[in-house]
Amino acid sequence: MALLSLLCGCESTDGGSNFQRTGGEAAASTVAQPSNIAATATTDSSIALAWTDNASNETGFELEKCSGSACTSFTAVSASPLLNNATTHTEAGLSPSTIYRFRIRAVGNGGTSSNWTVSDNITTSSIPSAPTSISKSILPSGVTLSWVDNATSETAFTLERCAGANCRADPANFVTTVSSAISANATSYTDSTVVQGTTYNYRLKACNTLGCSDWLTLGSDAAVTSWPTFGVEPTESSKTAASVTIGWGDSASDNGYEIRRCLASSCTYSTIGTAVEDATSFTDYGLSSNTAYKYQARPLLGGAGDDSGWKPDTPLSITTYAAPTAPSSFVQTMTDIGATTITFSWTDNTAGAGTHYIEKCTGAGCTNFAALASVAAGVTSYQAVGLTAGTIYRFRVRSYQYGAYSSSYLTSSDISTKAYMPWMTDGPVHSSLISGSTMFIGGDFLTIGPYTGTGISITTSNANMTAALIGTLAKVNGTIYCVIPDGGSGFYIGGSFTAVGGASRKRVARIAFDGSVGVASIGDTFTVDNGEVRALALNSLHDTLYVGGTFTTVNGATTRNHIAKVSTLGALDGWNPNLNGNVYALVANEPVIYAGGAFTDIGGGTTRNRLVAINSTTGAATAWDPNSNGTVHTLLLDGTTLYAGGDFTALDATESTARSRLASISTADGSINTFTANANGSVRALALDGTTLYAGGLFTQINSSTRNYIAAVDTSTGDVTSWNPSANSTVFALSVDSNSNVYAGGSFTQLGGQTRYYAGALNSSGTTISWHPASNDTVYGISIYSTYAYLGGSFTSSGGYYTGRLAAIDLSTGIPKSWFAPKPSSTVRALAANSTGSTLYFGGDFTTVGSSTRNRIAAASTGTGSLTSWNPGVSSHSVHAIALDSTDANVYVGGTFTGGTAGGVEANYLAS
Repeated sequence: MALLSLLCGCESTDGGSNFQRTGGEAAASTVAQPSNIAATATTDSSIALAWTDNASNETGFELEKCSGSACTSFTAVSASPLLNNATTHTEAGLSPSTIYRFRIRAVGNGGTSSNWTVSDNITTSSIPSAPTSISKSILPSGVTLSWVDNATSETAFTLERCAGANCRADPANFVTTVSSAISANATSYTDSTVVQGTTYNYRLKACNTLGCSDWLTLGSDAAVTSWPTFGVEPTESSKTAASVTIGWGDSASDNGYEIRRCLASSCTYSTIGTAVEDATSFTDYGLSSNTAYKYQARPLLGGAGDDSGWKPDTPLSITTYAAPTAPSSFVQTMTDIGATTITFSWTDNTAGAGTHYIEKCTGAGCTNFAALASVAAGVTSYQAVGLTAGTIYRFRVRSYQYGAYSSSYLTSSDISTKAYMPWMTDGPVHSSLISGSTMFIGGDFLTIGPYTGTGISITTSNANMTAALIGTLAKVNGTIYCVIPDGGSGFYIGGSFTAVGGASRKRVARIAFDGSVGVASIGDTFTVDNGEVRALALNSLHDTLYVGGTFTTVNGATTRNHIAKVSTLGALDGWNPNLNGNVYALVANEPVIYAGGAFTDIGGGTTRNRLVAINSTTGAATAWDPNSNGTVHTLLLDGTTLYAGGDFTALDATESTARSRLASISTADGSINTFTANANGSVRALALDGTTLYAGGLFTQINSSTRNYIAAVDTSTGDVTSWNPSANSTVFALSVDSNSNVYAGGSFTQLGGQTRYYAGALNSSGTTISWHPASNDTVYGISIYSTYAYLGGSFTSSGGYYTGRLAAIDLSTGIPKSWFAPKPSSTVRALAANSTGSTLYFGGDFTTVGSSTRNRIAAASTGTGSLTSWNPGVSSHSVHAIALDSTDANVYVGGTFTGGTAGGVEANYLAS
């Protein structure tokens, strides 16, 4: 039998628990069999195995188990086959109090060891294994213990505690059983019976019906603290229309805060966020405007909080602000628009507390708005700068207050910046030169300015007329002699023109404040066919215009000798006084119309010498007859007194009352008042401010007092006042604004001791103020209405600069560089620049430039306009040509000079 086992490789049993190969027999396999297998029960559900590896060529081990004493129904363990060279294995998941046997054999490339090595019987423990790795988490509400469960047979865990620091040192101190029924397989338990301010320790064991494991004791004390409390309970800190911020005093022992909120109208709290340790505030965003909310907060410890810790006890009730109301009333007027700027304003509906955000887009009807700017609370206007001339823009404004925007925008209509006007000189240009982005011109001109036509609409606040470079300004093609306000939004003008803004307007027209020609108004249907319109008057209802002048027909063929009545919509009235001479002045005081001029007859048979009162209904002369012996150029009504100015020297029926060119006449009976202010030259303009009568004209004296072309007299006596600004030529127009500033127009270039080309303004002390339209020819009419002014005359340009025969023009805008003004004393005929463009050489007829001597040739810096030290001088005649060589070292000069020197050297016609 033994031999059979050897030959067949069979196993035999020794009647015990091990299967063994028969001793001394050769193995059928080349893989050595493992030996010395030993089994140890480590827990109630696991057995540790160890063996001796006798092979060097195995690839692994097959391990099998069976249960029961001397069992033989082996099955592979879950981990089989094991790795090569392994010598241990722990089999877990076993049944407690159960006998197991194990067998193992080696596996290799040469096959398997033919025999199994078998273990003895081994029984798993019946008492559960002790837990391990106990740890703690402490809150004021309880101590939570966690552990690793090493048993499968426990039916419960028992947890005990002791009280006092280091109480675990004596097991007898564990006198309190927290629980003896912690469920099987549990790995944590919270002791919620603790007392805040007490230190504890804990021990734990696993148990079943057969017994309990050893105790597992917590390695460190568990000191239970109190719940943290606020230093100061929460209060409202701030709010907006979309957020609320609450604040509190920090707790000394927290590690964060929890905040909850509900709607005040239906309060169901929900946590809305947390704040970090040491935080003292929390902001709740994304709220609805004008809505009531309730808030509470509590400190946290270990991520938890006390249910009784929500504070304040009476929740904070906070109502968010209402969203701001959109702004309204977008305002932008003619004076708000420049070539590159638009100024506008709006009404703030947020009680002055809201910021306003402004957006802009480009193009008619545009909607692609982009952010432009914001303005602070209380600011209700904005000037957009850096715009493009002649371009349409739209703007919109939105209010922002208390963290929210208004629900809608205030949007403007289309607004166009003004286009740059072409500029012109007041005399010939003899030479031009382009250098870089600048054109230099020289000639016989003194000023350069934009082409405006003969009328301009500006404001009384503009210091100069640069702001009047208005592309929409309706250009008038002939002289304007008279201007009056229309009582609303513009002016009426009269003169010798036939077109305004390219539209037919024969000698009378309406101009809006923005300078545009009026449509659907008087000039569309009413025309003056010949002569000139020299006087206009508007009735108190602003619906009837009286027109006077040198004309004899209107509307193509209708006779109206020197005076006519027309509705402001252009309908000609049948009213026809039929004067036999020119009308230069009108005053409408219905039912009477006062006229002054050069006529001597009304209605074909009634004598009225140069002054007449006409019934506004019948057109017949009234009995009023002051009888002037000279032309009347201007009239001004003050209550029952009519002031007249002109060329007369005597008045009344017998022409026996001497009044030289200025008189005061009663409107009741035509008698001449005692007021006496005799002028030594023609009076052409009158204006009244209280008891002061301002007069302008050709005079140089009033009542023997020197008053050059402009004066002020007392209306009670006619005596001149101390107001004495003086002009250097005729004053044809006067007007007074609400601030008692006097605006004058005429042929002067000096006013009040200051340079004022053809128009300027003076204050009530006679001092010249900054207003200076700077026209290039005579101003015949000025009218002031509110802050608007309209000037008319024979000029063609306003808002320019005095450059004195030499100017520099920016090619990108067409506007002269006002700072470049060397001001040569006579004609400039030739220009040249060096290769870098930094120096301009100019020649001509001049002998000085500014206050420096420069005979007929000079050089100036193109960057500053200042003269350089270069001063060769040409002693006679004129320089007509200048050129530089390629190195800028030599300047070549040609001209009409002979018999003299150039640069100190005798030269004829050409020099270097």
